[in-house]
Amino acid sequence: CHCALMRIRGRREAVLRLAASEGILVSLEAGHALAAGLEFARQASSSDVVVVMVPSSGEKDLDALEIRGPT
Repeated sequence: CHCALMRIRGRREAVLRLAASEGILVSLEAGHALAAGLEFARQASSSDVVVVMVPSSGEKDLDALEIRGPT
């Protein structure tokens, strides 16, 4: 399904965006919540506050995210 592919790309993009902008690496599972929160925030008014809980780190997803640490 094209919609499922968009969700997968959205969660990966959200995880990488948070890692790049804030230095916080969360799991791909948490990326679903991040992607949904970003979409919600786009539709919210500028006075709204959006809070997203991300309960897990992204250490186990480093290979899937194609992130390489120092060697």
